[in-house]
Amino acid sequence: MKKLTLTKLILFSAVLFQIAINTSCNEKEPTKPTNDEELITTLKLKFHNQSDSSVFGEFVFRDSDGEGGNAPSVWDTIRLNKGKYWVSAELLNESNPADVEDITEEIVAEADEHLFFYNQSVNGLTVNYADNYFGLPLGLITQWDAKSTEKGKITVILKHMPDGIKAVQQNIGDTDLEVTFNIEIN
Repeated sequence: MKKLTLTKLILFSAVLFQIAINTSCNEKEPTKPTNDEELITTLKLKFHNQSDSSVFGEFVFRDSDGEGGNAPSVWDTIRLNKGKYWVSAELLNESNPADVEDITEEIVAEADEHLFFYNQSVNGLTVNYADNYFGLPLGLITQWDAKSTEKGKITVILKHMPDGIKAVQQNIGDTDLEVTFNIEIN
């Protein structure tokens, strides 16, 4: 009986040893760094008139549950007078009204990995970057020059760029936010 128990013990030990060797010798594929996308439910564009430094207006996109799910609850049309404006973007996570998170701070902290794009169909409008982090623009602060009476659209896109590849190229990286506003210049 002792022989049988000893044989079972040796066999069991051999199986465990083989499992340990197979497990330790298997190479795991390197994990690809992921973009932990921030939940952005609100984009506020705050316009300041350059000629008199007054606050001209705030235009908001709000989708309380984020992408998908329910339709956005606020989606303003940007209405401007002809003129030049400083525009600042503010990003929030308002999915829990009791705990609103300012995502703008995170975007600034990771400015080397983020970039805003402002694609617009309005010929009488130019949008230029007015901020610079790590030698490249970020787009949280821009200068808008509304030169003619016109209507169109402007799409605000926030891209998360791969490490070390930040470039002013829209086809690189993951999209963290994409919102299209109607725009009217009077």
